[in-house]
Amino acid sequence: MTHRPTVRLVASDRTLFDRAAATLDAADYRIADDPPRAEAPTLIVRHWKDPSRLDETSVP
Repeated sequence: MTHRPTVRLVASDRTLFDRAAATLDAADYRIADDPPRAEAPTLIVRHWKDPSRLDETSVP
C-alpha cells in the first residue's frame, strides 16, 4: 500500500471543486476529510476570470 499525499481543497465554486478533485484523484492525491486535517496543505482553486472570488463556505 502506497502513501497518498493529502491536501485540503478550496475552490471558488462547486464545478471547480469537482474538476480539481477529479484531477487530484487521478494524480493519486487524497482530499482531506471534513474537518480538514491541520497538517494537510491547502490547494486553492480560483476562477480564472475572477481570481478574487473565493467562497470557502460553498464547498465541502
